[in-house]
Order: sequence, then C-alpha cells, then structure tokens
Amino acid sequence: MFFDLQNEEPVVTPEGLYVDEFKEVWDRAETKDLAHNFFAYIYHTENLNSQYANLDKQEREKECKKDYLKKVPSWPEPKWLKAARTKYRKFQTTPEIRALDAGLELMDKLSTHYRTLDFTDRDDKGKLVNDPNHAMTAIGKLEATVKSMKKLRVEVAKDIDQLSQETYGDKELNMFDKTI
Repeated sequence: MFFDLQNEEPVVTPEGLYVDEFKEVWDRAETKDLAHNFFAYIYHTENLNSQYANLDKQEREKECKKDYLKKVPSWPEPKWLKAARTKYRKFQTTPEIRALDAGLELMDKLSTHYRTLDFTDRDDKGKLVNDPNHAMTAIGKLEATVKSMKKLRVEVAKDIDQLSQETYGDKELNMFDKTI
C-alpha cells in the first residue's frame, strides 16, 4: 500500500518510498511539507475513496491542485509527478474499479451533454436538431442507471475493503509507519 490515512489525510508509507516514482517525488520536493502536498495531490486525484472522487476527472485535478499545490508555480504537471500518479493508479485499480471509473466518466459526459442540449436548434430543413421526446426517454432511463452505478460503487467499496484487509489485516503500526 502506498498511503496510510492519518487524521483523514494520506501519508506516504515507508514502503511507498521504495517505488521509484514515489521516491522521485520525495527527492524533488524542497521540503517535507511540500512532499506531503504532492502525495496528497496524488492520492486525492486517483483514489476513489478520496473526498474529491465525486468530482469529474478534470474538476478533481483542478481542485486538488488548487488545494494542495497552490504554491507550486510550474504547471502543466511535471512528468515525474504524472508518473507517480500513473503508478499509483495502476496499482490501486482492479478491473471492477476500472469498470466503475468508466461508468462514472460516461455519466459525467451524459450529464454535460444533457445540460447543453438546445431544443430550439433547427437544421436547414427547419426540423428540430434535438428531439425533446428522445431526451425525456433518456431521463426515464436515468433512474435505472443511477441505481446500477450505486450498486457498483457498493460492490467496488467492498472489494477495496477486502483487498485492504487481505494485505494489511489488523496489523499494529510500527515505528516506521508513525514517523512519516
């Protein structure tokens, strides 16, 4: 596991610093506080248990940068930070999580699409471009979609908890766990 949660904030584990991409983040940070902010950014942009997980992907990245990296002047995101995010995502993602993530992304795109529909637009023959009846039919199907996504979230959360218990069980924190 790359992070432990302490007071609701992610803290990189000593084991996590053996991962080259995480070690590079640690080494590039000028202070321990800045390293903590980089790791919090990684966690909150990629972990489905984060408080930011309900935001769409672009909004999540924007908010996490604003909240954790406001003092970091250079952006776009440095390659070494992106590499650490990619590594973390790779190792905390199961096929079920990927399915949930794809479903959530699809729901975000559908929400954006439906918010921007204009029922006054007409084509060159004067026919409505967006049929309100199709939109109403789609809205009727949303309830089933939302229920399916909620059910999938619950199942994925169970899998995440199960994996965590299999990996760490009820172990006591040792002196290394408590120092970082």
